[in-house]
Amino acid sequence: MHRNGALRRLILALLLTSALQIVRAQDAQPLSSPLFTGAPHDIPYQDYDLEHLRLALRVELDAGRIYGVATYRIRHVEDSLPAIVLRARDIEVFSVRAGTLDGEKFASTYTFEGADSLVVSLDSLSAVREPIEVQVTYAATPASGMYIHRPATSRDAALVWTDAAPESQQFWLPLPFSPSDLLTSEVLISVPPDMEALSNGQLTETMPTEDGLVLFHYVQDQQHAPYAIGLVVGRFFKYEQSVRLYNGFTVPFAQWVPEERTDEVARTFQETGSILNFLSARFGTVYPWPRYTQVLANDLLIDQFDFTGFTLFNDRFLLDERAALDESPVLALATALAHQWVGAMLPPDFWSESWMASGLSTYIGLLYVREREGDEAFYAGLSRLADAYFAEAAQYRRPLVWNEWRHPVDMLDAHSRAKAAWIFHAIHQQLGDDAFWGLLEAFRRARAFTPVNSDQLKQSLSTWSKTSYDRFFDQWVYSAGHPELNVSYRYDAVAESLYVDLRQVQEGYLVPGVFDLNLDFEIHSLGSSQRFSYALRKNAARVAFPLSLAPRFVLVDPDHRYLMKTRVDQNLTAWVAQLRYAPNVLDRLAAVEALGAWKNDPALGIGLQSVVQTQPPETVYTAVVSLLTTLPPSESTDRLLLNAFEGGSPRIQRIVLEGLSGRDQTADVTIMALETAETAMSYVLQASAVSVLARVKAPSAEGIVRSALITPSHRERVRLAGLGAIPIVGISTREGVQLATSYTAAHHPTELRLGALRLLTYYAGMGNKSALSALDGLTEDTSPLVRRAAILASGAVRQDTDPDVPIETLLSLPYLRQTVRQFD
Repeated sequence: MHRNGALRRLILALLLTSALQIVRAQDAQPLSSPLFTGAPHDIPYQDYDLEHLRLALRVELDAGRIYGVATYRIRHVEDSLPAIVLRARDIEVFSVRAGTLDGEKFASTYTFEGADSLVVSLDSLSAVREPIEVQVTYAATPASGMYIHRPATSRDAALVWTDAAPESQQFWLPLPFSPSDLLTSEVLISVPPDMEALSNGQLTETMPTEDGLVLFHYVQDQQHAPYAIGLVVGRFFKYEQSVRLYNGFTVPFAQWVPEERTDEVARTFQETGSILNFLSARFGTVYPWPRYTQVLANDLLIDQFDFTGFTLFNDRFLLDERAALDESPVLALATALAHQWVGAMLPPDFWSESWMASGLSTYIGLLYVREREGDEAFYAGLSRLADAYFAEAAQYRRPLVWNEWRHPVDMLDAHSRAKAAWIFHAIHQQLGDDAFWGLLEAFRRARAFTPVNSDQLKQSLSTWSKTSYDRFFDQWVYSAGHPELNVSYRYDAVAESLYVDLRQVQEGYLVPGVFDLNLDFEIHSLGSSQRFSYALRKNAARVAFPLSLAPRFVLVDPDHRYLMKTRVDQNLTAWVAQLRYAPNVLDRLAAVEALGAWKNDPALGIGLQSVVQTQPPETVYTAVVSLLTTLPPSESTDRLLLNAFEGGSPRIQRIVLEGLSGRDQTADVTIMALETAETAMSYVLQASAVSVLARVKAPSAEGIVRSALITPSHRERVRLAGLGAIPIVGISTREGVQLATSYTAAHHPTELRLGALRLLTYYAGMGNKSALSALDGLTEDTSPLVRRAAILASGAVRQDTDPDVPIETLLSLPYLRQTVRQFD
């Protein structure tokens, strides 16, 4: 479906201008980031409407090459259409033919302009008003976008999968420049007879081909974004299921996994049917695609890719019994399924609007977690999102609607996921539960299977709530940053009043000097609490509340409507009381963070002991134990830590073990760590014990490390701990290099190969030529993550890379995943 880009560009310009009018004039400049160094991007104007794509593909695994015939049904939207332009990079075109739908197709001239523009001349068809077809026959050896994995050993399986990153399809499929030109599609994939293929829509037929292959024909007859076209080819075990929804409809779904792992599949994906039912009921419409498939593949650039009708997960997503002690798949499953409604059915009309699908699917995933696991899990999830955003905000702050980037994948950051989720949480808090879901249902009815943008959401929200959301969007969506609120208070016993001083202190490029905040205050006194409200519309204010008793502690925004940094000036006693009695997990976690300022005060240990005795929620208890490990050693503190270790979860046990290893208790820690390394069911805890034994230089450390190196585990956590400990347990440099090199072999999982590569980088930095040679050999590796890591590591050792980026950052998995997807 075609959209005129000129009007959309004008609206975006006006919105950004409006946002800038509320931003305080500041000298601050944007921080160094790809999101501030790229040129502004406008919605590409497109003078034709792509209605349907029929793609026939053949994959040649040995050559890592594909051959395709793409047939486009297009319609003019202008009086004359002399040519069409498709985005295509490093694609070899053999022929182009064009003609009317039922007429003969004639050869057309074509040229490549620039690095990524295929221009097809339409000649005599330029003035035809009826739909026409353009057929492009091509081949490609994709450098990105599609990944063809050939077996490293006879035991490994071949696999082909596509990336869902913005604009990545240009390496294997010519498509329009506009991501908002929605279309229907069909994909025909010819693969070896022992393999299967998955793509969008419904599988309509499977048949043998004349050259001994098998053809899979998928049809997606519901409009979708062009970048949502994807495919997976491999050998799979399939687990077919279905769920009967609240309204009697049945939705089929399945898991495709590379090898038979019945128990792990059942354990990992058991919530899928429940999530489908939950979301269908809340959105007021059943799952919008013919079926849903969860397919697993190895060496993914990120943990999951979302397409219409299926989600591609990293194969490390499967949990065995021990891995289930360390992590839960529920949020990821719910977020992926929510994307089938809010991202696939309501796709953004341009990359500048990425925040809507990313943030809303994440938030709805958390709402499902709340439904299944309660408020503590929900608010703990919000806390993790806030931490992710604040960590990124320390590097840069940008408006959520933003059109400057080097590559649109830069927009898939913590702003789009975490801050955006909090914005939908604020809207949810303002509207209430029924009205929030009613809004989403109304927005879905009005906009389903059309591209959407922030202005449309704002208009729907304002209409639905009968309240203007202009200023809210100006401050939270079209401007950068978040409120930073300093709060102090004083109680006057004579006047029986509490005086609260408020000051907004946020600053930065495009950050509003004043956020409009409708603040609630929950004031806890002995045995009671009272609520007051105040609308803060300036950067500083003093407000008085009638109060008959002195407060024990004061909560600002107790319902946590806003994503903001709040600094409350309270004494240690007040913070301990807040930690003990605040009703919301987030307020109790804030108290733990604030109490870190009193680490050397003996009263803190006494206060924390009283908190532990109240048996706080697991999330709070974990934070308290973490704080206890930072306190000066004492008999009472150590006893609390040991008690926590004895009865705590694996996460708490890990915190205690690592915390005690930094104290002067080597013998006791060694005993604890040895027993843990040998008996722990949790992989994370076992890996931690291996690292601790190496760090405290336990007599048995080398043997434990060697044992760890041959211990497979989920996400290779145990062997990674062993690799990291090699330099500190007495293993020689020569053997260390040999071990690291052996674990970079292609048949090992990617996580393990990257850990070994980091160890090689350590030795190469010490001048070891064998390690540097091994790094150089990995710069041509078939795995994009390993290849990128080797290039960065080799450059860092030779001092050819940016010295401002630490080597540990260069080789971290998040950095690698981000940079690998930023193709030029």
